[in-house]
Amino acid sequence: MVRMGSMLIKKDLAELTRVEAPPERTTGSSEYAPIEESPEAMLIGLTVDEALAELDIKLDNCTALGLRRLRVIHGRGRLMRGVTDWLRHDRRVRSVSIAPPEEGGTGASVVMIRG
Repeated sequence: MVRMGSMLIKKDLAELTRVEAPPERTTGSSEYAPIEESPEAMLIGLTVDEALAELDIKLDNCTALGLRRLRVIHGRGRLMRGVTDWLRHDRRVRSVSIAPPEEGGTGASVVMIRG
């Protein structure tokens, strides 16, 4: 009996030929570049829908990399309301607060991401 993947095949020993082992694969995925994520999302100039799509990807990347704090720059007005409302209902987000004055004040939010 010979196993080929998940199949078990019945063959006589005389019908089999020896082959060399396949080349060893290196560990890690060298074909993909590692994700380098900035702990900041600049959303000014985007529509609310575009900003939410961008923010969704950003939160996924931050979560995958273990980042726990994200600064979201949204300006004031409709974009700010849309973004902060969406963030408050996202399961990945622990808290959302207005950024301190040195980080943008009311034009930015600080998002704490669940670990």
